[in-house]
Amino acid sequence: MNNLHREMVAFPARKNGIVSAKVRSVGRQRLADTAHSLSRSGLAKAKAELCNEAVQTLIQFCYDIDADLGVCENVDADGIIRVPVPWGRGHQQWGLRSTEAVILRTHMMQLSTAATSPVFVYDAYAKRWLLNADYDDLIKALDYWKVAELTAQSYTTYANTLRNLRHAKR
Repeated sequence: MNNLHREMVAFPARKNGIVSAKVRSVGRQRLADTAHSLSRSGLAKAKAELCNEAVQTLIQFCYDIDADLGVCENVDADGIIRVPVPWGRGHQQWGLRSTEAVILRTHMMQLSTAATSPVFVYDAYAKRWLLNADYDDLIKALDYWKVAELTAQSYTTYANTLRNLRHAKR
């Protein structure tokens, strides 16, 4: 059993709702090639959705208000996030694998250095992620993420880059 097959068999337990696709029969080899590419693209889409759900949940955690104190319970006043981020060392707590966390971290770092103002900003000096104070409510933060979320195409690009880097080190 190859790695792709193992991962595809195990993935539904981690993520419900993998999209199914229909393929027209136009020849054995072409059908096999199409099925192979569809399975990889479907897997990339499902993994990107899993990463996006983790980030959306983190955003919601960041705006949870402590009923007694009236302040955000998971973010300090200076923006320091007090819960593990899905793209950090705590990725397992979010149900992500290490490769998914690396890919999500790559995406988050690119967003952090982009010209637009991201929800999460990386403080390289302190080596930690901060909640951007420009997003003063949950709706604004979630609206930003809908635009900046990790796409299946981006996931595949990052995964291929990561794979090439790992092969180059051998």
